[in-house]
Amino acid sequence: MRRAPRSLAQQVTRILAPYNAVYFAIGVLAYNLAQLLKRQVLPAAYRTATVATLRWKVYRLAGKLVRHARGGRLQIKADLEKWHLLQAARLCCATLRT
Repeated sequence: MRRAPRSLAQQVTRILAPYNAVYFAIGVLAYNLAQLLKRQVLPAAYRTATVATLRWKVYRLAGKLVRHARGGRLQIKADLEKWHLLQAARLCCATLRT
């Protein structure tokens, strides 16, 4: 007995299901990392910030990698307040232990 042909929507769903699961898992990981960042690394003023607020205030940053003779550097364009925030977050991340 032959099977009835699947509809195009069913075929696309069957093909894309693993990709949707990976996309969802990446989203969950990003959310959990944002929560860890808020609770462990950033100052208390950011404890109630949403993911969108973190993206706007912390992650959105103009920068470029510059290569020198013995290595590379990250040059960023930020005001002094954001520079101090990033410096404090970097030092706090360095002290975190698993």
